[in-house]
Amino acid sequence: MAMSMTTSNDATPPGDAGRDAAEHPARVLILRAGDALAALPWAAAREVAKRPSLARLPGAAPVVSGVTHVRGDFVPLVELGALLGHAVPIPTQGWIVVVEHAAQAVAIGVDVLPELRDVEATVTVPGDWITQGVRVEGRELPLIDAARLITDVLH
Repeated sequence: MAMSMTTSNDATPPGDAGRDAAEHPARVLILRAGDALAALPWAAAREVAKRPSLARLPGAAPVVSGVTHVRGDFVPLVELGALLGHAVPIPTQGWIVVVEHAAQAVAIGVDVLPELRDVEATVTVPGDWITQGVRVEGRELPLIDAARLITDVLH
C-alpha cells in the first residue's frame, strides 16, 4: 500500500502546547503484524498483554475479528494488518494493545511485543482514521488515531 507523506521537522510543533499528546507524540509504540507496521502514541495505550481467547462477533465491522475479555470488560479486537488493508488470518498467538478513549476501549492484535521509540518528525498521511504519520528511526509509519479508531469500530 503506497502512501503519500508530507514531512514536518518537529515531533511537536511550536505553539501547540495545548494540543493532545496523541496528536503530536514524542514517543510511540511500534506495532507489527506480518509486514504491516504502524505507530501508536504511547499515551493512548492502556495496556499490552498476551493475546487472550477470542469470541467471534457476527455482524461486526469488517476489521473486527471478535471480542475478548480484558480485566472484566468485553473489548472488540481488531487486527493491525486488517486496519492497514492487509488480508490476514486471525492469529491465535501474539499480543494485544488496548487503547481507550472516552471510557471505551478497543484491542489491537499484533504479532510481536510493541517497542517504545522516540519520534523524529511528524508526517501527513491522507486517510480515514490515520491522518498523520511519524518518522521513527528513519522509517515513516502511519500513526493510529485511537479516538477515531474507537469511534469507527464502536459506532
